[in-house]
Amino acid sequence: MKDTFESALRAYFHSPAAILLALVSGLVFGSGDARAHGSLHETIRNLEEELEDNEGDPDLTLRLAELYREHGEPIKARAMAARVPPEARPEVFLVRARIEKEAGKREEARTCLLAFTKLRPAESEGWFRLATLLEDEGKIGAAAAAQQRGIAVAPGHTSADHFLMGVQLYRACGDPGAAVDLAKQAAHIHPRHIGLNEERALLLHETRQEDEGRAVLAELREHYPTLAYKWWRMEADFLIERDPEKAVNLLDEALHSFDERYEHRPVPERLVSFRRELAEERTRANLLRGPIPTPAPIMRAEETAAQWYAHPASP
Repeated sequence: MKDTFESALRAYFHSPAAILLALVSGLVFGSGDARAHGSLHETIRNLEEELEDNEGDPDLTLRLAELYREHGEPIKARAMAARVPPEARPEVFLVRARIEKEAGKREEARTCLLAFTKLRPAESEGWFRLATLLEDEGKIGAAAAAQQRGIAVAPGHTSADHFLMGVQLYRACGDPGAAVDLAKQAAHIHPRHIGLNEERALLLHETRQEDEGRAVLAELREHYPTLAYKWWRMEADFLIERDPEKAVNLLDEALHSFDERYEHRPVPERLVSFRRELAEERTRANLLRGPIPTPAPIMRAEETAAQWYAHPASP
């Protein structure tokens, strides 16, 4: 029974689907802690024996290269990866790129990723890894373009985090228009993702689309009421310099909402500082607002009275 079970496991883990999953995710055979305590070494030894019986098998060879890399043996990993023909397994370029990046050879890693995207332009993984590498090198514009290529492959299946990275890259390279467009596209696919919506609201504010930005924050407050005070504060920051009067009114509304919500129950510890920050921001906004002007009709009445006393009408 034990032999049958082990054979079934071996058959699965040697399958192309499992190998591709391991290469893309970077996870092979269990947790890092377990591998660090010897199981990775044992797995490598077993796979070496398997490869002796199946010499030239590209999947086993590629998998062994990845395991050598994880085990901290870049020379063996590089030599093993070199035995895999890219035409048969283009994924070898992803493995080689990771080996070279970890060895500090960024140019070689970039060459491998470019080779993969050339062979498999319709696979977003290569573009995303290339974008990360380019960003690390400070090539923000090129990173944004690579990230956009990865998203364009299958926008409906792109994670919120990859969208967020694309938005932030466009913003960092000084293209707020492209950043806003991408953020709006992402909002249709991930409408309630907090990080994406915060970035979208900030971009809308920076591009003078304040009303739309405030609407995004209002939606966040509606969907996540326990975090609403964070977005009250963010919206007040948008208003405080441009229109402190509106900021005061907004913060009054936020403080009232807060006090009403926790009138008959204790305030969670994590929100105590939020309440204090809202109050401090309200004080700052009030100071920026300055003295409240007397309404025009009252001013006119006061002027009329002053004139009457200066020049009383004849009886």
